[in-house]
Amino acid sequence: MLDTSIAGRESGGTFGRVVTDSRYHGLDNIYPLPNDTKEIIRLDDLHYMFYVHHGFRNVIPRISRHPHQILDLGTGSGRWVCEVAAQFPTARVVGLDLVPANPLYELSHNMEFNVADFNDGLVKLYPDTHFDLVHSRLIMAGLTKAQWPTLMDEVYKILVPGGWVQCTEFRGSQWYSDGDRLPKDSALSLFFSYLDRLCEQMDIYWNGYHLQNVIRSTGFQRVRARTTIIDVGNWRDDNPSEQLQKAREFAATAIGDCFVDFIHHMREREFVHYYRDPKKQSAFAQQVKAEMLNPAYRLYFDS
Repeated sequence: MLDTSIAGRESGGTFGRVVTDSRYHGLDNIYPLPNDTKEIIRLDDLHYMFYVHHGFRNVIPRISRHPHQILDLGTGSGRWVCEVAAQFPTARVVGLDLVPANPLYELSHNMEFNVADFNDGLVKLYPDTHFDLVHSRLIMAGLTKAQWPTLMDEVYKILVPGGWVQCTEFRGSQWYSDGDRLPKDSALSLFFSYLDRLCEQMDIYWNGYHLQNVIRSTGFQRVRARTTIIDVGNWRDDNPSEQLQKAREFAATAIGDCFVDFIHHMREREFVHYYRDPKKQSAFAQQVKAEMLNPAYRLYFDS
């Protein structure tokens, strides 16, 4: 599942190193995924998946029709910023990430991209700016549990009175196989077991459901969480629209590629893993992806 939490407030980097043909950032941050062109395309695919499953909406809370400033934390490919800037042409829409954004499309006059680590402090980065909306999506891998309350406190401080925060994350290893078709000893099952232990070891939230409690404890009001079920691939016989078929395909291919890169990166970062031999680990990663793409397993997840 996908968990999307929304809440309202009361009225320079480096590109890094190349590993297994993927480029990673070179900053002192735990975020484990690449920042190359292949990753930009994958993030764009995931963006489309979220956009369709959120009812063809990028902004979920009912913000002002004419917001002044909007911030996207961990902007990635910058696709969300580009589309929101088009939706609100009079707003200044800012994307923030560890490395320079490299959108694959034309930029508009009302968007900008900043390079910094949001864990260094949003108030310091934007001392004289207050935003109508702060958005984040899939940033859990870049923060420890202890950093989340600090980040949400900083978000609260840079929002205008009545402003909103919108966060979307996966529900960790809560993936499902319709009819329990996925074997318990499958590579994918083993991978999720590994991720659970790894995130516990690294003190990272692996379940977005917990975020609503962190947000509420910061002082936000009107906190709401919604759960979205996303099929992995087009195995369901429900006569989906062309857009939904495409979104489900991206759920399989883009997330499958993400898992492959994650497994390779864990070897590079020398975290605990199942296969220390590079060839065995590569084979394991490809088996995980193959199971993701197999419609016979009828996979779906919550977000």
